[in-house]
Amino acid sequence: MVRVLLLIPSRTYRTHDFMAAASRLEVEVVVGSEHRPALAGLMDGRHLRLDFENIDGSTERIVAFAQTHPLSAIIAVDDAGTLLAASAAQTLGLPHNPVDAVEAARDKARMRERFARAGLLTPRFTTAAIDADPQTIAASIGYPCVVKPIDLSASQGVVRVDDAASFPLVFARVAAIVAACRPNGARHAVLIEDFIAGEEVAVEGLLHGGELEVLAIFDKPDPLNGPFFEETIYVTPSRLPRERQ
Repeated sequence: MVRVLLLIPSRTYRTHDFMAAASRLEVEVVVGSEHRPALAGLMDGRHLRLDFENIDGSTERIVAFAQTHPLSAIIAVDDAGTLLAASAAQTLGLPHNPVDAVEAARDKARMRERFARAGLLTPRFTTAAIDADPQTIAASIGYPCVVKPIDLSASQGVVRVDDAASFPLVFARVAAIVAACRPNGARHAVLIEDFIAGEEVAVEGLLHGGELEVLAIFDKPDPLNGPFFEETIYVTPSRLPRERQ
């Protein structure tokens, strides 16, 4: 039987869909998560406790586990586990996304740099350590702008700022979120970029050997003008004209 390691953060809401798909495909699932489940004693060989922030250490644990429980694939159910999945799969010689590409996709600043080097349109941006002087930063950037954590998702900590007078308070707020989410000191910085008004969509797709297969285009019908950008509803099929899609 095919055995797959699913990396499932404790705060994810995607577990059910992946487990249901595995059941339909008759795939044996090993759950990798940060916490030991209450029924771990009944899950011999089907649970692995991992630290998603300690990539090297957790990769070693997965490799050791695979010596007695061979794996066919390692899949992260959301973005928190993508880097570990790529690292461990690469070490085991399993299909994987390039680790460098995953690192860039997980880091908004690095991703913007890649876009700019490739000649893609991207807003003006800069980064700042969370202990930097906000007054100095406020005097050096344009407005309106958006302050956001470098590697969080679902619009966590994303705030619009309209003027220099408001910037220090917003910067302190986002910096506190980053510090709380990254207590070990990793990525203690924020991204500051121009705010661009307009319609927003989400594109879901799969990349096969460098070829993109678009699964769906989702409209975000609620206005996303800030100061906060809560994720609300997605609508598909998109109502945009075909040529815009």
